[in-house]
Amino acid sequence: EKIVSTFHRKIGRDRSLLIDGGIAWSLDEALDRARRFAPFDLNWLEEPMSPYNPESYATVRRTAAMPIAAGEMATGAAELQRLIEADAVDVLQIDIARIGLTEAFHEMLSTIVEEHPVILVVDDLHLADEASLAVLHLVLRRARGQTIMVLLLARPGELAHSPQAAR
Repeated sequence: EKIVSTFHRKIGRDRSLLIDGGIAWSLDEALDRARRFAPFDLNWLEEPMSPYNPESYATVRRTAAMPIAAGEMATGAAELQRLIEADAVDVLQIDIARIGLTEAFHEMLSTIVEEHPVILVVDDLHLADEASLAVLHLVLRRARGQTIMVLLLARPGELAHSPQAAR
């Protein structure tokens, strides 16, 4: 709150202030911060929570005084559609590179599978970040009916220390 207040004061009223939550807060923290940031007339609050929970974003959007922005971490059109359907955002951010990379990877894999069965090995799953897991999830959903075997490898005991991979 102090940082936002300082920037708000320094940039003046003729400039816009946008705050990126860095996907760092829980739902309760996002609600609290949105309430505390209300006096600073933000242009938007960007991705305050994990991007894979549109319902939580919708909750924040209903109560926040400022617009809520998200979608930058989406790896495909379906994820963006879920944000829209949940009425979860005021500003839909689309990272063209991320969506393009995901789509290109799936297209490449599908092309290979047409000619040969594929074994896809994901090593060190416990080290995967949210974006990588989202790409993997998309590929797995789209791979139904294709000749793809997926091996997910992790060190014993490490999944317990990786909330992203454990889910």
